[in-house]
Amino acid sequence: MRWAERRASSSTVAKYRTQLAALFPPGAPFRRSEFTRRRISESLAALPCSGSTARRYLAAWSSFASFLVDRDILDANPVRSVRAPRPNPPRELWLTLEDVTRLVDAQPEPFRTLAALREGAGVEISAALTVRRCDVDLPRGTVFVRGTKTPSRTRPVAVESWAMDRLASYLRARPSTPDAPLFPGVTERRALDVQRIALRQLGLDVRYTLHDARHSYAVRRMKAGDDPHMVAHNLGHRDPVMVLRVYGKYRPTAYDLARTHLRALR
Repeated sequence: MRWAERRASSSTVAKYRTQLAALFPPGAPFRRSEFTRRRISESLAALPCSGSTARRYLAAWSSFASFLVDRDILDANPVRSVRAPRPNPPRELWLTLEDVTRLVDAQPEPFRTLAALREGAGVEISAALTVRRCDVDLPRGTVFVRGTKTPSRTRPVAVESWAMDRLASYLRARPSTPDAPLFPGVTERRALDVQRIALRQLGLDVRYTLHDARHSYAVRRMKAGDDPHMVAHNLGHRDPVMVLRVYGKYRPTAYDLARTHLRALR
């Protein structure tokens, strides 16, 4: 596991261990001759999870197989010949900007500013929790975040002005050293618990998760007519393919843009 620990966070490595254990039970001998397409397909079918989650298990197994190929333990990666399960339909639970700001302001600090960063820039919770004071560029309205899933998840993100205002207020009230974490001691579990309390208080859908902030951001920016490449960059995607596939239906038509332009001229 040292190989994985050099490339990912501790939480990602923990998931990787769990995923590998589903194929290679700890303490049980596993011969190279058993690492076959049939064995992999049977293990995949036996997973008690949805298609999208099963695809993540398959990706972990393929990564491990590639590791073994690189070290001449296997001649080829048998996982690549296994058909991946169908992913779940895209989740599209999102909130309007009005409800987003209500949800953000209903939370106590530091969860309020953490929620503003996630909702106002589409930042995943794992990356948001690693942000340091020096990563925030108030004049430019950007924050540098470090993702763990793929290289594209480490990127500077543009933060919407309403969210940057809250971030600026938070920083003014808490002067610290440049390398200090913005949200020390905050965990994903606690952030979710605080959000659920706020959702209930506001009468909003309690199914709205921390990850759904990314959907709200993407829908809002697509409705505003932003370049899908820019939206994809903020979300940490390598290209706009998924953004267009999932959120393309929210893009304004030429007629919508023309009406907006005319209203601005009046």
